[in-house]
Amino acid sequence: MALNELSIQILKAIREEKTNERAINEHEIAEALGIDRDRVYHCLQNLEQAGYIQGLQGSPYFEPDRNEYHGCLLTSKGKVAIDHPEDLMNMSDEFISKILKAIDERHTSEREIALHLNAEQYRVHSALDTLVQKEYIKGARAWKDGKLEYAKCTLTDKGKTMLHHPEDFPQQSQPSIKQDFNFPGSNIASVTGSGHIDKATINNYPPEQRQSLTEAAQEIQELLNQLSQTYNPPSPLNNSKIATAGVEVIESNQALKSKIIKVLKAGGTETFKELIDHPAINIFMACIEAWKDD
Repeated sequence: MALNELSIQILKAIREEKTNERAINEHEIAEALGIDRDRVYHCLQNLEQAGYIQGLQGSPYFEPDRNEYHGCLLTSKGKVAIDHPEDLMNMSDEFISKILKAIDERHTSEREIALHLNAEQYRVHSALDTLVQKEYIKGARAWKDGKLEYAKCTLTDKGKTMLHHPEDFPQQSQPSIKQDFNFPGSNIASVTGSGHIDKATINNYPPEQRQSLTEAAQEIQELLNQLSQTYNPPSPLNNSKIATAGVEVIESNQALKSKIIKVLKAGGTETFKELIDHPAINIFMACIEAWKDD
């Protein structure tokens, strides 16, 4: 997804404010850029849905019928969009090889890899996300200094082949950070546990709700897949642990929790569950069912 100039300006405004150790709100962004607040709000919505920012939304006291962003922070992907936009279009073969080689040489955490490669940690984190999704590595994540990061990465057989025999892979199958967040018509893409995209028709929902359902499902799919690498092999006990750990992670991420509550309150529980392909989904949904009453 190529970002337009306004999106980049907003991401930069968010990063500049973060140097003051606080999250910037949409009023401040609009004032700093000299543009309409409604335009900023809709752009922030798109950036949050595409994973470039985390935002806290709410209704101001003097405008109870309006939602606005009270605070925005960049994700690793948002930082990469500013400093290394080429990574989001097509991660270079050289950068891929360096990361895979670093892991092969037992630099297994994202901090160790970043230090070894003299690269920004957020850039490494974003790349590791993609390599996990493409099944080139397995990554166990843990909370450190208030954020979830990769604590241990190992190469899969596919990753080892990619490192030592890249010629065995056709060019189009090599890992890329390029992502498509278009939602044409009523055919909404849902991410399955295998990392492939299946089509799910959810015509009964209006466009905005379809997109909310799909974005939330994608985030939960990725979270459960990541936790599966920590709690394995698959078993009823580990499925319970995955569901419990997933709830704990979401409880610490108010933006994601708010997004899920919105989906549950809109009556999309069953469709939401169907969009997620994971053996722990039934336990997970049972754990969060009460959130719709919050």
